[in-house]
Amino acid sequence: AQFNVSAAGVYGTTVAYGRCSATDTIQVDYVPLLPQLPDSNLCAPNTLTLNAGMAGSYVWSTGSTAAAVVVSQSGQYVLTVTTAGCIQRDTASVNVQAAPVVDFGGDTVLCPGASLQLDASNAGATYLWQDGSSAPSFLVNASGLYWVNVAFGTCTEQDSVQVVYEPLLELGPDTSICEGAAYTLSSPLPGLAYNWSDGSTSASISPALSGTYALTLTTQFCVQRDSLELTILPVPEVDLGPDSVLCEGESITLDAGNPGSAYTWSNGSATQQVLVELSGNYIVEVNDGFCTGSDTVLITVAEFDNLQSSISICNEFEVILEAQKGGSTFLWSTGATSASITVQDTGVYWVETKIGRCSVRDTVAVEGAPGFSQVYLPRAFTPNRDGKNDQFFGLGERLEDYSLRVYNRWGQEVFQTSESMLGWDGTYDGMEAPTGMYVYKVVYKTPCSQNRPSEKMGTVMLIR
Repeated sequence: AQFNVSAAGVYGTTVAYGRCSATDTIQVDYVPLLPQLPDSNLCAPNTLTLNAGMAGSYVWSTGSTAAAVVVSQSGQYVLTVTTAGCIQRDTASVNVQAAPVVDFGGDTVLCPGASLQLDASNAGATYLWQDGSSAPSFLVNASGLYWVNVAFGTCTEQDSVQVVYEPLLELGPDTSICEGAAYTLSSPLPGLAYNWSDGSTSASISPALSGTYALTLTTQFCVQRDSLELTILPVPEVDLGPDSVLCEGESITLDAGNPGSAYTWSNGSATQQVLVELSGNYIVEVNDGFCTGSDTVLITVAEFDNLQSSISICNEFEVILEAQKGGSTFLWSTGATSASITVQDTGVYWVETKIGRCSVRDTVAVEGAPGFSQVYLPRAFTPNRDGKNDQFFGLGERLEDYSLRVYNRWGQEVFQTSESMLGWDGTYDGMEAPTGMYVYKVVYKTPCSQNRPSEKMGTVMLIR
């Protein structure tokens, strides 16, 4: 009898023959089924590991006897596994595809106006750029981060590049400046070398002439050039003339010229001409719509002080006469040409004073009498005819209406005279007056007394 086994397990049987029987058992084990090797698509240069996945002895079509092999090429890979006398085989189909090649290189700097074509072309591939476009290439004309995904079959590749544009060299718009104004033209960008059209090699220049000024700038990545037209405009010429002196009652018209311009005068006027009658600094600014010119002129109106009509020399031996203030030249009646003179005599003096082309003549009278106009009398005299101090009399200069009287102790008049040079000789009625104290009274006028008589009383000692 037979029994077909289809599963692992312990199987037993008993056989009887007459009165006899026999029993036997058997253990049946099944070898596991070889796991199926997967067919695979592989992107080079990647590798694929094929694994038997079960125990046994192994023989690969590559000759390897390991449980697993690493493959990197397309082909049919056959595995033979022997386990407990059972031989199983399986085949894996591996298709190796070349991965897309994308290489934009390193990040880059572009010069203004330049563009960059990024090419990711791979035959049969599809593309996805950062902006969603799907062309094989992309044109760059602005700064930014650019990337692409390239797919070929089951293989994909990605690359990116950062693009930066160097700033554009711009010197600015054409410029007009006024003559004499400070102006500096500078490169707005740093560079390795600066070459100006006037031959300068610095980062900035200070042009003084009209013309076109161009700069060639060399940086690490670019060479750029820009130019600017500079126009230097003339400043209005303003000439108010030289400083002037006006005589009393005169005027002068100041003309700033440049018809049609705008005028600003220091006195508030806004016309081309102003009439000036007063002393002062006159300043005008003239603007022709672009530039401003100016000038200043000093106008002096000659003003003469009047001299005092008279001056007294009384009680002085000399006086100082001063001319009008502010004069530039002087001429006195004495012939002197200084601003002041010293005189010792009475009289009328004149002076002619000039300020610029203006002149005035004025007079001053010196009145009175030089010196101290008063009478001096001694306190004692000795009429002994020795020629020394023999008479008692008054001493003074320019005495007028003179009168001297002398009295004794009883009030009797012992002497009287109206001549200042005639003195008392110490006699009375032809007799010598006795020694003693006598009283005197003197009355007189001087040029400085303003026609009022002066009176003086005192005592004198007669000594014998």
